[in-house]
Amino acid sequence: MGIRRTEEMVYEKLRACINLRFGIPGETEDDFRRLAVISIKRRDLSEQGLPEAVLEKRIHQYDCHQTSLVTQMKVLFVMYVEQKLDIRLEDDEVTATEDLKTFSGLVFRALIKKE
Repeated sequence: MGIRRTEEMVYEKLRACINLRFGIPGETEDDFRRLAVISIKRRDLSEQGLPEAVLEKRIHQYDCHQTSLVTQMKVLFVMYVEQKLDIRLEDDEVTATEDLKTFSGLVFRALIKKE
């Protein structure tokens, strides 16, 4: 590309991307779980006006694969990033990653390997 990426640039782009994908513009939280919960609460409160107890139940509910909505949101975000950047991240590393800052480091290293 000619422009040298820095890890901080990757982090800032991923921050903007996750805020857009999760529908939480301006959010500064870094933890994937908290980001997903914020997204679910904002979406559900604005769309349906559900009580907090109902939202908490929905957040902790599991599907037939024993996967929570929070986990599904993280996985879909990771897949989106991999597709858009044409990179492949190691499943074990991504699974162990709990925050956007650490994830951006994985993405940065994958981009460097790709060049």
